[in-house]
Amino acid sequence: MTRRWIVGALVVLALTVASCSDSGTASPVVTTSAPPSNDTSSAAPTEVSSASSVPDSPTSGGADVIDLDCADAIGSAETPPPDLTVIEGAVALPATPAATTALQTSRTADAPDGLRLFAKQGLVVRSGTAFKMAVVDPDEVAIGWGNPATPAQRVHVSPCPSTGAWLAFAGGYWVDKVGCITVVVSHNGSSTSAHVGVGAPCPGQTPPTPPSET
Repeated sequence: MTRRWIVGALVVLALTVASCSDSGTASPVVTTSAPPSNDTSSAAPTEVSSASSVPDSPTSGGADVIDLDCADAIGSAETPPPDLTVIEGAVALPATPAATTALQTSRTADAPDGLRLFAKQGLVVRSGTAFKMAVVDPDEVAIGWGNPATPAQRVHVSPCPSTGAWLAFAGGYWVDKVGCITVVVSHNGSSTSAHVGVGAPCPGQTPPTPPSET
């Protein structure tokens, strides 16, 4: 008598977020250089079935939700910078694999509880596109762009008219410690996790160019 064993594979998506601070104006791109890293195994954006893993209620990491004001755009371009990764066709982030260097961080006193570091990095969004962004660990990370850039757990973007295909907004990432953070981007019923090195590299990235505070 033949026995058949069916072995099922369980895939676990570990969405982790680490953190940055100081809300001044931000340039859309930070370019840096550092010693190379050979590990690229887990750095690519990852599609997830839903954003249910993102907290729905506010904690210490800034406001709950902010709505990005289209009038706060600081510039436009026909294409996003090449060192940003386009997520869900809606937003270009300093995420792997295109971003090969982690963002620099600096200490800030103007931050939510415990989020003592800030990485100044602009948000580049496709004009005419609505989407949502959320941090996975709101106790350790906040994001925000606009004028002023307000730290929050989630950012909602409405379709913005523009003469250019992409719009840039000042702001960045607040964290309580350096590391590879995860941000979930949701657009048209689909969600993708993006990995951003904030003060420390994600797999496949090099460390930020000094000075970068920890």
